[in-house]
Amino acid sequence: MPTASGLCLRRADNRDLLLFEASGLTVPGTSWSEDDYRGELALRDSYTWVLVPPDAASSPSRLLGVLVFRVCGGEIELMQVGVDPTERRRGLGKCLLDHLLAQARDLDARRIWLEVSEGNRAARALYVRCGFVVVGRRRRYYRDGSDAMLMELPLASGEAL
Repeated sequence: MPTASGLCLRRADNRDLLLFEASGLTVPGTSWSEDDYRGELALRDSYTWVLVPPDAASSPSRLLGVLVFRVCGGEIELMQVGVDPTERRRGLGKCLLDHLLAQARDLDARRIWLEVSEGNRAARALYVRCGFVVVGRRRRYYRDGSDAMLMELPLASGEAL
């Protein structure tokens, strides 16, 4: 599906597996591997979306961004939002989060949860702009020893996002 910026957002599939690591789509303090993405693609209640250039919609050669979330019991857990480091500060993270919010509405989700490294100020600021609030902390959660901030976005049933 085309985005407002002319890029293409589509569900990920097995042909994308080799591109995840090559695209630099890692999140500080984590290390998602090809096997991690393969596992998410195999889960029934997991959704993995990729943002690609318009000319790569059907034959990907480069991933600009990735969105991974799971749905359980009317709630969504945001597992990962990543943007190619060379494409940051262009609104692609916001584009992926807007898609997440649209999916949440379509899935009748009541809330979205996420964990973000306390040191990831850009991501935290983006989540706050989208309405997320900090509801807790996990001390020394990430491999680098940083704390995870637990954030939540409550959604009213049928809420227009």
